[in-house]
Amino acid sequence: MNVSERAVLEHILSADFSGAAELYGQLDRTEVVGVWAAGSVSVDLRVKEPVHHAAMATELVPVDQVQVRVAAR
Repeated sequence: MNVSERAVLEHILSADFSGAAELYGQLDRTEVVGVWAAGSVSVDLRVKEPVHHAAMATELVPVDQVQVRVAAR
């Protein structure tokens, strides 16, 4: 996972919802396994073992929009 992808996930998982802490705790074991389409910013993720399923009221995370700027190195 690149820096920008991780920054987006960190932002999403900083929202206050049930299961956020469990998901955040797995970021270091999360990898991008696929891009949806050429030029797309949407990706498929996989968490390496051990996986801990978060107890969430719904499958949707309550975050409407994410805009992250990462400084160039």
